[in-house]
Amino acid sequence: MTPLYTSAWAWASWIIIGIVAGFMASYFLPGKRNVFLDVIIGLVGGIIGGWGSALAIGDHTPQSFAIAALVALFIAGAALWLYNTLLTRMSNKK
Repeated sequence: MTPLYTSAWAWASWIIIGIVAGFMASYFLPGKRNVFLDVIIGLVGGIIGGWGSALAIGDHTPQSFAIAALVALFIAGAALWLYNTLLTRMSNKK
């Protein structure tokens, strides 16, 4: 059995999670948003979160996939939140 972090469907789900998180951040967060940048940050966060947690778990069960998907969503959201926080602080300094 192949590990979860090498599975194509797991990678596809982490990519989709990251893209959806980026679009949702662009839609729901206040201020002038760059949709492309939000999607890229969400995508990178989703891939890093999913891959890292799957690598740490090392199992190939539905439960480990669910945990990796939740971690991917959390890391994508945290990266977008951090970006939004830094963006608002920089715009307030001007």
